[in-house]
Amino acid sequence: MQVPVKPAVAVARYRRQSGVVRLAGSGDRLTRLAVAAAPHVVELLVAGERIRSSSRSASRGIEHVTGWSIRKFVKTARRHRTIDIQAGNHVITAADPLPADLHQAIEAINASR
Repeated sequence: MQVPVKPAVAVARYRRQSGVVRLAGSGDRLTRLAVAAAPHVVELLVAGERIRSSSRSASRGIEHVTGWSIRKFVKTARRHRTIDIQAGNHVITAADPLPADLHQAIEAINASR
């Protein structure tokens, strides 16, 4: 269960970082004064924190279940996509078959749910 982070706590965490706050993924910098003046920025910071935490958790789960690094899994799975083709009233899905190792990794992930 995730405990909600209060805005004051989020601001305090970022005040410890030499007075400069960096928005998640954007590279923009805000001073503490700007963060205090714009409460919605705190919500963005908290949301970014939760997204990073969730993605790390999902990555660790995939690595644990498959035995692969997340980099290997993403590089292997990225190459295999499906295309849906509309032919009249029918939808045809075109896809290359998955390699055996990727198929086993996906089966392991599905079985762990």
